[in-house]
Amino acid sequence: MDRTDDIKKGTYQSLKYGTYFKEKSENRKISAVISTNMFPLRTYKRYLAEMVKVVWTKEEYSQNVNINLDDSDIRAFKKSDLFYLYDAIIGLSESIYMDKDIKSLVSIDEYMSQ
Repeated sequence: MDRTDDIKKGTYQSLKYGTYFKEKSENRKISAVISTNMFPLRTYKRYLAEMVKVVWTKEEYSQNVNINLDDSDIRAFKKSDLFYLYDAIIGLSESIYMDKDIKSLVSIDEYMSQ
Protein backbone atom coordinates (compact mmCIF):
# COMPACT_ATOMS: atom_id res chain seq x y z
CA MET A 1 0.00 0.00 0.00
CA ASP A 2 2.96 2.29 -0.39
CA ARG A 3 1.65 3.42 -3.75
CA THR A 4 -0.81 6.28 -4.03
CA ASP A 5 -3.12 4.38 -6.38
CA ASP A 6 -3.57 1.67 -3.74
CA ILE A 7 -4.40 4.29 -1.11
CA LYS A 8 -6.88 5.97 -3.45
CA LYS A 9 -8.57 2.66 -4.31
CA GLY A 10 -8.77 1.68 -0.63
CA THR A 11 -10.24 5.06 0.30
CA TYR A 12 -12.85 4.85 -2.44
CA GLN A 13 -13.82 1.31 -1.42
CA SER A 14 -14.13 2.42 2.20
CA LEU A 15 -16.54 5.20 1.19
CA LYS A 16 -18.45 3.09 -1.31
CA TYR A 17 -19.06 0.13 0.97
CA GLY A 18 -19.64 2.43 3.91
CA THR A 19 -22.40 4.30 2.12
CA TYR A 20 -23.92 1.17 0.62
CA PHE A 21 -23.73 -1.16 3.61
CA LYS A 22 -22.29 0.27 6.83
CA GLU A 23 -24.96 2.86 7.50
CA LYS A 24 -27.69 0.35 6.63
CA SER A 25 -26.39 -2.33 8.98
CA GLU A 26 -28.78 -2.75 11.90
CA ASN A 27 -26.02 -2.66 14.53
CA ARG A 28 -23.61 -0.57 12.43
CA LYS A 29 -21.03 -3.33 12.81
CA ILE A 30 -19.62 -3.34 9.29
CA SER A 31 -16.06 -2.04 9.43
CA ALA A 32 -13.90 -0.36 6.82
CA VAL A 33 -10.39 -1.70 7.17
CA ILE A 34 -7.43 -1.22 4.90
CA SER A 35 -4.90 -4.00 5.23
CA THR A 36 -1.39 -4.10 3.89
CA ASN A 37 1.69 -6.21 4.26
CA MET A 38 3.94 -3.30 5.26
CA PHE A 39 2.70 -0.02 6.70
CA PRO A 40 3.03 2.75 4.07
CA LEU A 41 5.98 4.58 5.59
CA ARG A 42 6.89 6.59 2.48
CA THR A 43 3.39 7.81 1.73
CA TYR A 44 1.79 7.92 5.18
CA LYS A 45 2.59 11.56 5.95
CA ARG A 46 1.68 12.81 2.48
CA TYR A 47 -1.46 10.75 1.83
CA LEU A 48 -2.90 9.24 5.01
CA ALA A 49 -1.87 11.08 8.19
CA GLU A 50 -4.50 13.80 7.87
CA MET A 51 -7.19 11.32 6.82
CA VAL A 52 -6.87 8.72 9.56
CA LYS A 53 -9.31 10.44 11.94
CA VAL A 54 -11.75 11.65 9.25
CA VAL A 55 -15.40 10.93 9.96
CA TRP A 56 -18.21 11.11 7.46
CA THR A 57 -21.97 11.10 7.43
CA LYS A 58 -24.84 12.09 5.18
CA GLU A 59 -26.76 15.34 5.28
CA GLU A 60 -30.03 13.51 5.89
CA TYR A 61 -28.80 12.53 9.37
CA SER A 62 -28.26 16.12 10.43
CA GLN A 63 -30.45 17.81 12.96
CA ASN A 64 -30.85 21.55 13.24
CA VAL A 65 -29.59 23.08 16.42
CA ASN A 66 -31.29 26.28 17.47
CA ILE A 67 -28.17 28.40 17.74
CA ASN A 68 -27.96 31.34 15.40
CA LEU A 69 -24.46 32.65 14.84
CA ASP A 70 -24.22 35.12 11.97
CA ASP A 71 -27.17 33.45 10.22
CA SER A 72 -25.16 30.24 9.86
CA ASP A 73 -26.84 26.88 10.21
CA ILE A 74 -25.36 24.71 12.88
CA ARG A 75 -26.12 21.06 12.51
CA ALA A 76 -25.67 18.20 14.94
CA PHE A 77 -25.28 14.49 14.31
CA LYS A 78 -25.81 11.46 16.51
CA LYS A 79 -22.62 9.57 17.18
CA SER A 80 -24.19 6.47 15.63
CA ASP A 81 -24.56 8.41 12.35
CA LEU A 82 -20.85 9.29 12.14
CA PHE A 83 -18.43 6.83 10.58
CA TYR A 84 -14.66 6.74 10.42
CA LEU A 85 -13.30 6.73 6.89
CA TYR A 86 -11.07 3.86 8.03
CA ASP A 87 -11.94 1.86 11.14
CA ALA A 88 -8.40 0.51 11.00
CA ILE A 89 -5.29 0.43 8.87
CA ILE A 90 -3.69 -2.91 9.55
CA GLY A 91 -0.17 -3.81 8.50
CA LEU A 92 2.38 -6.36 9.58
CA SER A 93 4.87 -3.67 10.59
CA GLU A 94 2.43 -1.16 12.15
CA SER A 95 -1.32 -0.63 12.56
CA ILE A 96 -3.69 2.19 13.46
CA TYR A 97 -7.05 1.46 15.09
CA MET A 98 -10.00 3.78 15.42
CA ASP A 99 -12.35 0.93 16.41
CA LYS A 100 -11.59 -0.68 19.78
CA ASP A 101 -13.36 -3.93 18.82
CA ILE A 102 -11.13 -4.43 15.80
CA LYS A 103 -8.07 -3.66 17.91
CA SER A 104 -9.07 -6.24 20.50
CA LEU A 105 -9.57 -8.85 17.75
CA VAL A 106 -6.43 -8.42 15.66
CA SER A 107 -3.82 -6.37 17.53
CA ILE A 108 -0.72 -8.35 18.48
CA ASP A 109 -0.05 -5.86 21.28
CA GLU A 110 -3.52 -6.47 22.72
CA TYR A 111 -3.02 -10.23 22.46
CA MET A 112 0.38 -10.11 24.15
CA SER A 113 -0.90 -7.97 27.04
CA GLN A 114 -3.56 -10.54 28.03
